[in-house]
Amino acid sequence: MYFIVCDDNKDFADYFGKQLSETEPDSIVKVFHSAKRLLFNLPELSGYVDAIFLDINLENMNGIDVAVDIQHRYPNISIVYITGYPDDYSQAIFNCPPDVVPAAFLVKPVKTEYLKNAIERIKGINRNSENDKRFICVKTQQEKYIIRTDKITHISVQGRKLTIYTPCEETKEITVNSTLSQFMNMLPKNFVQCHKSYCVNLEYVRNCNGWKTVTLTDNTEIDIGRSFVNDFKRIVTEMYSVLQH
Repeated sequence: MYFIVCDDNKDFADYFGKQLSETEPDSIVKVFHSAKRLLFNLPELSGYVDAIFLDINLENMNGIDVAVDIQHRYPNISIVYITGYPDDYSQAIFNCPPDVVPAAFLVKPVKTEYLKNAIERIKGINRNSENDKRFICVKTQQEKYIIRTDKITHISVQGRKLTIYTPCEETKEITVNSTLSQFMNMLPKNFVQCHKSYCVNLEYVRNCNGWKTVTLTDNTEIDIGRSFVNDFKRIVTEMYSVLQH
């Protein structure tokens, strides 16, 4: 799993990031010390992230407002609130818009047993979400298509023109109006962005050539962007590590 911790208390953020890594050893944990940095980096990370552990009492920002913004833009990312002041914020949390519901609510210092429960809730949410993503409906100017997501090999984007590639003759290339980050919200977690213009289905990856390009099973070769290589490498390594167990 891929987790983000965001807390402007550096000591707590780093400590909690370590606690999270130890509690879920196969996870990837990325720590941000400001909401501004998180929001700046999230468009590139959104295709990877399962959940964000977010402090509520952030300097110059309200963590609940940040969470509402994130969930409206990236509805597949779960939010877990963390705070040292539960009495001050519990009412505000549960008076958010109905489509913004936290996966869990943790009080500092975070007890490991409660952290484990939060992780299990995130996994349950993800399982339900993944089941809903076996098919997607896309519309072009001429047609409407129902596509099995496990038949999509990769996706490319140029401006707002996004192209979906499949091995099926009738849907070999379908171009729609969308951004990559918006479209990836409809896809399961085995779709990973490897470049600002490309996303690949890891089930169709044959080789990662020195982590500079990806070769798919149909011999398509796709560049790995420098700003994506570290996260892409972690995701691929984690996936194949899980498959071997």
